[in-house]
Amino acid sequence: MSITYNFWHGSRRWEGEPRIHGPKKGRDGNGPGLHVTTWFDTAAEYAKQGGGVRRIVMTPRLALQDTALSLSDAMDFVITVIAKSKQEEVLERLLVRANRVQLDSRVLLGNDTHHVHAETLLVMCVNGNLALGSKGEALAEFYAGQGIDWAYERARGRDEFWGVIFNPKIIDSYDRVRAADIPLDQRDFPSPKQQRELAIENLKQPSARNIWLPGDPSI
Repeated sequence: MSITYNFWHGSRRWEGEPRIHGPKKGRDGNGPGLHVTTWFDTAAEYAKQGGGVRRIVMTPRLALQDTALSLSDAMDFVITVIAKSKQEEVLERLLVRANRVQLDSRVLLGNDTHHVHAETLLVMCVNGNLALGSKGEALAEFYAGQGIDWAYERARGRDEFWGVIFNPKIIDSYDRVRAADIPLDQRDFPSPKQQRELAIENLKQPSARNIWLPGDPSI
């Protein structure tokens, strides 16, 4: 079942079609990808000084936190992409995690008997500054190749959710919007879980399009 999600993206630099940029040191702590939020005001903050806010509509496949990578695929990525001086440490940590991990409710990728949570590799790369620039782009491409198109998490202490898109091909539209055109009571999208539930409910009632999402111009 394909589920479409709505988010906001704010940026001072956007040219052409959506692209994935590898993060720079000290920036984009959630990893490589296109960063989005459910809160319009947060996106607007990132769009200050000549930027713009875009409504991102996307239909992803798997989410990072719902999956587990095969250990061999994760290790192959490290050997292929990560600097040789850091490989041994990362590989050892992956092996330890693979022996301790709980896989209940996770989608298991690959054919291995050993897996690691898909976000484990991302956290190791981000915390160690191992996936900057082109290496970050390679990590996003690796995830997309595994069918993992995005990740999301709840912002600490708020009802806001942040997301990062690894695969720009899942983006259905990215229209630029003006704050004046978005009513105050329509600036915050529901959580990803709520959006999924609303979409499923809407599919059960195909003749009655009464499920509304904030910012939906067709209502």
